[in-house]
Amino acid sequence: MNPLIQTALTGTANHPATPSGVDAIDSLVRAASAEQHLLLQAGALHAYQRAGRMPVQITLPPQATTEIRNHPPAPLQQVFSRLCESVFDALRPWALQRVAERGWRLPHAMLPAILARKDSAVWSCVMGERAEWLRQQHPDWRDQSENEQQWQDADARLRIWQEESFALRCKALRIQAEANPAAARQWLEADLSREKAEQRLSLLDIWLPFASGAGDVVWVESLLSDRSQPVRQRIAGWLAQQPASNLAQRIQQRAGTVLQFDDNGALQITLPDDLPRDWEKDGWNPVPPAGTGKKAWWLRQLIALMHPQQWLCAGPEDDASWQILTGHSWSESLTAGLCDAVLRYNDVAWASAIFTRLPASYIQQNCITLFSLLPAERQTTVLLQLLAQTGQPDFGAVVRYLSALQTPVTQDVAQAITAKLDSLLTPALLQELQNQQLRAQDMHELLNLLEQLIPACADQTIPAIVQLIQRLNIFSESENWYYRSLTERIVRLLMQAEFKQYLMKEIFL
Repeated sequence: MNPLIQTALTGTANHPATPSGVDAIDSLVRAASAEQHLLLQAGALHAYQRAGRMPVQITLPPQATTEIRNHPPAPLQQVFSRLCESVFDALRPWALQRVAERGWRLPHAMLPAILARKDSAVWSCVMGERAEWLRQQHPDWRDQSENEQQWQDADARLRIWQEESFALRCKALRIQAEANPAAARQWLEADLSREKAEQRLSLLDIWLPFASGAGDVVWVESLLSDRSQPVRQRIAGWLAQQPASNLAQRIQQRAGTVLQFDDNGALQITLPDDLPRDWEKDGWNPVPPAGTGKKAWWLRQLIALMHPQQWLCAGPEDDASWQILTGHSWSESLTAGLCDAVLRYNDVAWASAIFTRLPASYIQQNCITLFSLLPAERQTTVLLQLLAQTGQPDFGAVVRYLSALQTPVTQDVAQAITAKLDSLLTPALLQELQNQQLRAQDMHELLNLLEQLIPACADQTIPAIVQLIQRLNIFSESENWYYRSLTERIVRLLMQAEFKQYLMKEIFL
C-alpha cells in the first residue's frame, strides 16, 4: 500500500515519521502541520503521476443524417410534452400519426427522454433521423436494437429455445416457424414431451398455423396419444382440416353414421349412448359443460370438426341449410357446432350468412369471433344494423364489435354511434341513471365505448362527443356512490376529447 494512503487511513498521530512520496517533491512541500503536509504531498504526487500522460485516442462517430422532417413550431412542442402524460395513452398513436402525416418531427431536445420510454416504438413515426444516430451512441438503446436483430439469426434463436425462459422460447419458436416450419417442428419433436401440458398446448398453438406438409401431418397424428385431453382436442381440430389425415377420414365415417338424411331431406341423428373410446382418443371431450346434455355436447364437437359443406349439401345462401339447422330438435347443438366449424375453417361466406340467418341468441358466445372474420364492408353493415335497433343498444356488444373491426372506425359508423348516444343520453335519462335504472356494467361499457371512440372518430364528430361527455358530469353530484365514483374517469375522457378538439382546431391536425 502506498505510504501516503496508509498514513491517511491510520492517522498522522500514529505515524511519527513523515511518509515519503517522491523525494524531489517532498523537499518542496512547506506545511504548518503534519496533516497539511500529508495533503499537499498527496496532491502534488497526483499531479506528478498524471504529468506527461498521453491522451486517449478515440474515433468520433459519423455525423447524424440530415433531417428530412421539419422542426416543429413552438405550439406543437408543447403538444409533444402533454402527449407524454399517461392520460393521453389512448390518444397518443392517433396524434403522433397525424403529426407524422404533416411532416413534423420531435425537437432534438426531447429525443433522449422519448428513447428511454417503454412505448418509444409508438413515437418512431416522428423521431426523425437524429433518433437512430442517438440510439447507436447509447449502450442501452443500442442493446435494444441489437436484441431485436438477434431474433433474425437462426443460431441465436436456437440458443434462446434451449436456454431461455418459456416466454422467450415461445417467441423464438414463432419466428422460427415463420422462417422455417420444418426446423421448428424438429425443435418440438426433440423437446415437446418434456413440457407440461399447458406448455405443450401453447407451443402447438404457435407452430400449427405454419404446418402443412405430409411429414407434419404424420407427426401430429402421433400426438393423439398425448395424455392431456385439451392437447388432443387441439390436435384433432388441426388434423380435421387436413383431408389426407387418418383422423379426417375417421370423422367423415362417424358423421355418415350419426347424420343421415331421409328421402324427404329431413335430417336423422343417431348418437351412441356412451362415448366410444376411440372418439375420446381422437380429441372428444366426454364431459359436457353445465346445462348441456352429453349427447348434445358430443354432437356439437362432431359438427365443429367438419366443414359445413361436408354435411350440408346446400350452401350458406340456401334456405334449406337454415331450415335444417334451426328447425331440428337438435338445433342448439347443430348451430353451435356450425359456428365453431366456421371459425375453425375461417369460412367468410358462412360467417356472413350466420349474421343474416340466425337469431342473435344462437350466436351470443361466438358473435365477436365470427364478426372478426367478416370483410370490412360487412362488418360496417352489421354494426350499423345493431345501432339502428330501436331502444337502448347493448353498449358492451358495441365496444366488442369495435375492437374486432378490421379497419379504423369509418365516418358513418362514428356518426351513427354518436347519434345513437345523443338520442339516448338525454338529461332526463341521465337523471334516472343515478337511481340505478341502468346496470352498473352498462355504464362501464358505455365509458369503454367512448374511450375507444375518441381516437377513432372522424374529425367532425369530436365536438358532439365532447358534448356527450360533458353531459355525464351530472354524476359528480350523484348521491349514488357508484356513479359518483365514475367522475374521475369521466374527467379523463373529457380531457382526451377536448385535447383532440384543440389539436384539430389550433394545431390543425
